[in-house]
Amino acid sequence: MKRVFASSYQAVSGTGAQAIEELEAQIRDWASADRKWDDVRLAADKVKVYPHQIAFNALPHVDSFLDSGYTKEEMKMENEGRKIMHHPGFRASVTCVRVPVFRAHSVAVSAEFEKPVTVAEARAVLAKAPGLDVVDDPTLKQYPLALDVAGKDNCAVGRLRLDCALDNGLASGSPATSSSKEPLSMRCRSLSACNRHPGRLFHPAAAFWSCGVFVGLSERVVQSSRLPPSCLMSRHFQCTLTRL
Repeated sequence: MKRVFASSYQAVSGTGAQAIEELEAQIRDWASADRKWDDVRLAADKVKVYPHQIAFNALPHVDSFLDSGYTKEEMKMENEGRKIMHHPGFRASVTCVRVPVFRAHSVAVSAEFEKPVTVAEARAVLAKAPGLDVVDDPTLKQYPLALDVAGKDNCAVGRLRLDCALDNGLASGSPATSSSKEPLSMRCRSLSACNRHPGRLFHPAAAFWSCGVFVGLSERVVQSSRLPPSCLMSRHFQCTLTRL
């Protein structure tokens, strides 16, 4: 894999209980006032956890900003990816956005490979991955949805397609979420074990990161690990398809 372009859409659960409560309170405040759809800005005293109102909004600001213009959260995808894949040349341009969703960290990825990777190959690998559900039939409007998988153990992937702007690229475009009872340390150990065998695929449940699909992490994983969502994504979902 040569490079990745990604956007994450991170739920308020990643910030913690106070953020969940604030989103709920802002929505209830708006609804109780019987406002119109275009009158959604709330009073300043309703905004405490984030620098701006989160209800009915999207904040392109997760973690603190660096001199480069990226945030720490955005750079962790590249930095962690290089470590876990033993790929010092790995590049990732990432934008992290906080969205008014309670439980659904999602990522859209376009990945470029050294060699062509077909959608059929990607889907075949993903279908065999334990802990991963392939929901990918746009003709029937079937793709991962946060509401469908929130609170469940498996991750969901979908919207697999060739990237029309990248050479040897795969892309995605649909949100998902999952929750896992499996400890983070166990997943990291199994991922590390796979990485030590260059002839094998990486951890199967990690398929999304390299093939360009949406995948999510539940608040249970995020909060219990004390790791930022992008770091978790890079640890959980590294490149299954780098060996294709």
